[in-house]
Amino acid sequence: MEMLIGQSLLSRGRSRDLYSWSNTQRAQVRLGGGYGPFMAGPLHTCSFRLTYGDCDPAGIVYYANYFRWMEHTHTTWWLAAGERIDQMQQRHGVELVTRHTGCEFTAPARPFDVVVAELSAEAVGRTSFRMRVDFSLEGGPPVATGDLTLVTIDGDGRPAPVPPALRDHLVI
Repeated sequence: MEMLIGQSLLSRGRSRDLYSWSNTQRAQVRLGGGYGPFMAGPLHTCSFRLTYGDCDPAGIVYYANYFRWMEHTHTTWWLAAGERIDQMQQRHGVELVTRHTGCEFTAPARPFDVVVAELSAEAVGRTSFRMRVDFSLEGGPPVATGDLTLVTIDGDGRPAPVPPALRDHLVI
């Protein structure tokens, strides 16, 4: 079983760098396991008008806010898709936990800018999936790109297969 996590492919304890792979090889891994192609375009979009409270003393958005907005964007997407994260254990027998998160900051955002967050599914494995959030200024340039690796766990806290009902929201 191979699963895409972060920027490495983990396979029985071996790690291979994905940057050395062709786009075709990466796509084959992402689409492996018969899960089908991912949704085209963003799954969900949120907008945030910045205030002074979102910014650091230099007048640019404080970096940690992007992590809060990633969580907000994926949580509101699940809600719009008819799934509440706090009810997944009762409905599907699993809980959703964050395994990894990261963010690359490419340009500043300032008070009163509107930041648009677009959520996409990047990879789906047996017990986890990776989401990408592209942040840009409304009508302007990109300002950050974030990623979340989420794992489904059972009642004992062990990784469990992503239920088909949840997987259906991530793939065509």
